[in-house]
Amino acid sequence: MNASHFQERWEIYGFIASYKHLYPIERMCKVFKVSRSSFYRWYRAGPSKRALEHSLFTDLIKNEFDLSKQRYGSTKIAEQLKRKGHCISRSRVAKTSIFEYIEIWYNRKRLHSFLGYKTPYEVEQEFYQFKNVA
Repeated sequence: MNASHFQERWEIYGFIASYKHLYPIERMCKVFKVSRSSFYRWYRAGPSKRALEHSLFTDLIKNEFDLSKQRYGSTKIAEQLKRKGHCISRSRVAKTSIFEYIEIWYNRKRLHSFLGYKTPYEVEQEFYQFKNVA
């Protein structure tokens, strides 16, 4: 695995932190071409203010959506949260809701005739196996 699998530097740091019990941090930093000092700075700092805020808003949006019996859209949810004293835009509610919807409802086990009656997961695995062989 190399750094091209990750989109952001924090993803690399998260990977290193997750596997530090299996591999030396120094070696993983060399493999991913990041400095140890920047990894440790990230590791000691903990989650950013933005990450904590995103987590809070995600929970608030899910809660408000459930309270509405899953009927409210992003506009109504943003209005309800503003009434409760939270400062959040409709577009942020929409973006958060879309990613949550995809995560919850996208069925990776459903068979698709277009894919030769294989699951998306099986097709993805075949793709990566083929890519690694070639």
